[in-house]
Amino acid sequence: MPPKFLLQWVEKASLEDESEDNLTEQWAELLASASANYKSAHVAYADLLGQIDKKDAELLRFFALDTSSFASLEYDWLMANRGFPNPVPKKLTELCEKPETTWGEILEWVEGWGLQANVHVLQVGGPSAMPLSTDFYKDRELNIGCLIRNGCLKKEDSKIRANGQEMYISWISITKFGFDFVYACEGVDFKESRQKFANLKQNGTGTNA
Repeated sequence: MPPKFLLQWVEKASLEDESEDNLTEQWAELLASASANYKSAHVAYADLLGQIDKKDAELLRFFALDTSSFASLEYDWLMANRGFPNPVPKKLTELCEKPETTWGEILEWVEGWGLQANVHVLQVGGPSAMPLSTDFYKDRELNIGCLIRNGCLKKEDSKIRANGQEMYISWISITKFGFDFVYACEGVDFKESRQKFANLKQNGTGTNA
């Protein structure tokens, strides 16, 4: 392995808090990954791992390990770039047809709709309504912002129409860089989990999470 990677690994791994077991394990797995199949991206992975904390790492793993019937062993570009479905689901259209429906009720429906792990809604809003944030976003806003800045997650805004009413939905998904980073740092257990759900999908027995 090139000194450029090893020197950075030694320096940053030595600064990790030993109480952060999952990050310590990720440093070890990253070294094992580089030893087995070194790529220039391992330098970027070491730099990133030195910047994130335990909550960042857990959140990124959540996005990378899609446990739905759509799971695939490798990064799924189509899933991560599909956006929010348009036309919208019939149930959302029916909800918007009711004059008494509030934006809060729309947000609640969207948040509980069951989007897969690698695409998750942040906010819902409209021309005459302040954007409403999901609980998922409110609880993780700083971590999500950090991972977006580091290129691991990306935020998108989709405009949709339901019963003649325009609304936008902000959502995030994992990038290929983010997925490959997790894949390099998580080791055998993560890869076996990905394979398990990929097999379920292939056999037609997967279930939406």
